Amino acid sequence: MATQSDLTGISTTTEAASDVDLDQRTQEQQNEIEKEIADHQPLISAKIETSELKNEYLLEDKIYQDKVSELIKKYKYIRRTRGDGNCFYRAFGFGYLEQNLNHKNELERFRQLTHTLKNKLVQLGYLDFTVEDVSDVVLEVIDNVCKSANETSLMESFCSPAHSDYFVAYLR
Repeated sequence: MATQSDLTGISTTTEAASDVDLDQRTQEQQNEIEKEIADHQPLISAKIETSELKNEYLLEDKIYQDKVSELIKKYKYIRRTRGDGNCFYRAFGFGYLEQNLNHKNELERFRQLTHTLKNKLVQLGYLDFTVEDVSDVVLEVIDNVCKSANETSLMESFCSPAHSDYFVAYLR
């Protein structure tokens, strides 16, 4: 005959298995959501005319309409970034390089800064191969942008998760 302590052990084991199952289902659901976002939102979008923002906000919402009107006066285009927690760094890195597509001196300065930072991080005790992996990809992106000096090459780099994720890691 089972004692109360035997039954308590069974209950605890069942609860633990239930918790593991819930954690697994939660993780699977999160993975599905992330996959759906990745399938429908590029890391960096093509240029979108700023005027298209007007259609996204209710005409009755005067505050947003006024703000969009101000954006339209200042900027002809916008780009969207995937809202994955890295969007600020990705947008900043892309915007910086896009702004400097035709400024070889600034790109070379950034390249030298990246190389110098790699050496300093190794001196501070970061693992050489880790720092080198990240900085090598960043330098590759900078070099590609320098050589091609066109938006297409930059878009290809930043729409590739391999390149984009390393660039984000570098900026973080």
